[in-house]
Amino acid sequence: MEIIPQEKLLPYLSIIKWCFIFLGISITSLLLFKDLYYYTWDEKMETIIYSIPMVFIFFLWIRYRLDERYIFEHQFFLIDISVVGLAAIRIFGLLFHSGHVLFLLYTLITTNNRTYQWIAGIMLAFTICLKLFYWNDFVTPLTGAALALFFAWLRNRFQKKAPYTNVNGAY
Repeated sequence: MEIIPQEKLLPYLSIIKWCFIFLGISITSLLLFKDLYYYTWDEKMETIIYSIPMVFIFFLWIRYRLDERYIFEHQFFLIDISVVGLAAIRIFGLLFHSGHVLFLLYTLITTNNRTYQWIAGIMLAFTICLKLFYWNDFVTPLTGAALALFFAWLRNRFQKKAPYTNVNGAY
């Protein structure tokens, strides 16, 4: 069962994708301006290098996810929303997982776009290096990776019932 019939979005899909890219650039730019204007360099450096790129990659992920045929099926949508929600909870310091690792690994595994996979893979490697070598944090990346693998496995179970195709119907 689709939450939104994707066929109704097809005429608007191109403009919707560009809107997500524009939103990603705009919000990322506003956050960058805020950080450069208000905070000390130590706070700026960590936020600029570690947090702000996640805002852009989130919108980039949505843009590429729109190419997939079954994204509006309720089970896929709920899994994606759960991952995004669990990753976002880390902003408040809740739970003991890395939201970055959870989101980046899950989207790396489940998004079928090479450009996105390269960007997410580089960001994931950078995040893991920061976690392990700069912050000496081994628990949150492992927990985030375990959650990402669980959600990817769950999505794959549903995907076997509805094989991946892009909006144009190609496998």
